[in-house]
Amino acid sequence: MFRDDEAAREELLASLERDAKRAEVLAERVRELEDENRVLRRKLAAAVAAQPAPPPDGDVYFDTKLVEYVDRIIEATHAEAREQWILSGALQVDGQRIAERARELARTAGRAYAIPQDVKQAAGEILPWRIIVRTGDVEAIVADLLVDVEVP
Repeated sequence: MFRDDEAAREELLASLERDAKRAEVLAERVRELEDENRVLRRKLAAAVAAQPAPPPDGDVYFDTKLVEYVDRIIEATHAEAREQWILSGALQVDGQRIAERARELARTAGRAYAIPQDVKQAAGEILPWRIIVRTGDVEAIVADLLVDVEVP
């Protein structure tokens, strides 16, 4: 009987060790994906910056500083300091949605260019639907995040 208890204990320890190793592998994969996401964001910012000035057909100009601002907002949803509130941050496609919504807001305001306030308002509309929070009011968390991100 004692021998069976010892075998069960060893089996449990082996299982816990396997789970710990798997958690380490998954954590490393998450870090790799976050690094890859940062590289892709930088490439997107460079691609947007390389775009020529908007044509005179009524398209809204979106400055490279605003692209960087959107990138900082998306990055802030993944920052270490936010881990206590945000379980899953925004994706790069959400940054594109924020930029497009900012362009719409500028167009609605009758401007041929977007301003930081357009980006901030667009992020406030889009992010609550795109991030997953651990606990608390998602709108309040997004509002705090937007206050903390430096505006160009």
